Amino acid sequence: MGRLVDGITMILLMAMCGATVTGVLDRFVLGVGLAWTEEVSRFLLIWVSLLAAAIAVRERKHFVVDVVGSLWGGPRLAARLDAVIRLVCFLFLLGVVGYGLQLSIVFHPQRSPALGLPMSVVYAAVPVSGALMLGYLARDAVRDRRGPRPSGD
Repeated sequence: MGRLVDGITMILLMAMCGATVTGVLDRFVLGVGLAWTEEVSRFLLIWVSLLAAAIAVRERKHFVVDVVGSLWGGPRLAARLDAVIRLVCFLFLLGVVGYGLQLSIVFHPQRSPALGLPMSVVYAAVPVSGALMLGYLARDAVRDRRGPRPSGD
């Protein structure tokens, strides 16, 4: 699953760069501004940003404050704080997924001006990335609960 998300994110990033370069070249070299390039770039930026956030959660590279546990409480307090932070994030992401689904449904009839895409395509990035983050948080919670894996030497 991780490789699929990485691949999709990379393809979307390359498409965003291509649309941006096309828009710049058309506007400043040919003197013709294409409306769709800006819209494609904007929509892809939303998707790439939210998928990259999910990748950061998967890789545990997201912003974490661990000063309290590591300085004053040692590893036991740090582990407990990590569990509390993960629970708060999990609850927050449940709300993000639910609200993102509602937004996708509500804005489905609305169309983007240049492409005519249903806006639900853009808003779907919120519940998709939220669901990925929920899955990664749950996976990490299970792994941490089991403890470190024995080495396979």
